[in-house]
Amino acid sequence: MAWPDPNKPTKTGTVEDGKGGSASDVVVVTINEDTAPPVISCNAPATITPPTSPLAFTATVADTCDEDPLFEIKEYSCYFYTRKGKRIDKAASCMVEISGDTITILDSGGIADRISWKIPAADKCGNTTELECTVVVTNPAIP
Repeated sequence: MAWPDPNKPTKTGTVEDGKGGSASDVVVVTINEDTAPPVISCNAPATITPPTSPLAFTATVADTCDEDPLFEIKEYSCYFYTRKGKRIDKAASCMVEISGDTITILDSGGIADRISWKIPAADKCGNTTELECTVVVTNPAIP
């Protein structure tokens, strides 16, 4: 018989047969900690076409150890890439509102603008993650 590891919790179980006989055994209890981070969904399409606005997208988060993980949209950016790949800040031309888990695009700026937002999330088991969501503004004349 191997002795249980003194560093692991144990439980002793005893069974009686009703005639005075019994048997006992030691069971090692293994505690599995949740190490999986929350799973974030942007709930936004890859592209949007003006002039449809306002457009609102509400993020959702699912988790195995926490029915109500903490999350909130923290920041957004609006930008454009030139043909040479240079990133141009377009924050002045985009109008965006953030309220908790919802981002509302009031004005998407111009064609080919990208609007991105970050969603950090944490569960009660101490796991954290972050997801960046992006929509690209497409030309309404090109299907």
